Amino acid sequence: MGYFLRNFHILVFAFVFISGAVWVGLNPDQTVTMIKPVVEDAEELAQMAETVYVAVASINFEASVNEAIVVYTAALRMPSMVLERVDHNLKHASERITGLGSHSVAPPSADKLTLREVSAKLKDL
Repeated sequence: MGYFLRNFHILVFAFVFISGAVWVGLNPDQTVTMIKPVVEDAEELAQMAETVYVAVASINFEASVNEAIVVYTAALRMPSMVLERVDHNLKHASERITGLGSHSVAPPSADKLTLREVSAKLKDL
């Protein structure tokens, strides 16, 4: 009795797969009809995965790695200098953005940035 209860999950597993095999053997046309959409989806996913793999393999990460190394070494040598530069750039961007946020009716002056320029500056930070 102990053997049966200890290995009951194995018996259930065997019963499910044997009954599935018998059903497939008795109903081959219905099985093909049910499995066909799954196989088509799997083929489409395989093609998409291959496209993504090729796209990722073609990316050159050298520039990112080199930039990360430069920033890391600069931060190790002079962390206050890096933080001061970031602080200066953030203040400059904040001043430009607040200049854009004024609700005046006057035409924009030459020192104000457009929305695209602001987003480009923020991306550079």
